[in-house]
Amino acid sequence: MLILDVHRKKMTPKQQQFITEVQTAVIIRCSNLSEENEHKGPWMGLIDMDEAFMAMQKIPEEKSAHEAACDFVSHRFDEVGDSENPPYWFMR
Repeated sequence: MLILDVHRKKMTPKQQQFITEVQTAVIIRCSNLSEENEHKGPWMGLIDMDEAFMAMQKIPEEKSAHEAACDFVSHRFDEVGDSENPPYWFMR
């Protein structure tokens, strides 16, 4: 089981699924970005994952892990998300 080092709390199954889905998307995105710019991909991935670990602590009860991951990835990657009106729940 993954453990959050900062708080030494175990992640819930919902948080684990969220992080796994986001991390998979980030890895795919970074590999594509690295083909274009070998320095941009890894740094963008670190930034995205930092935001994902913050967001996983704020997933609303009514959202599934998959719905939350889709919200997060859509906004962060700006594919289908509305960058002007991001999902309220994971904003700092």
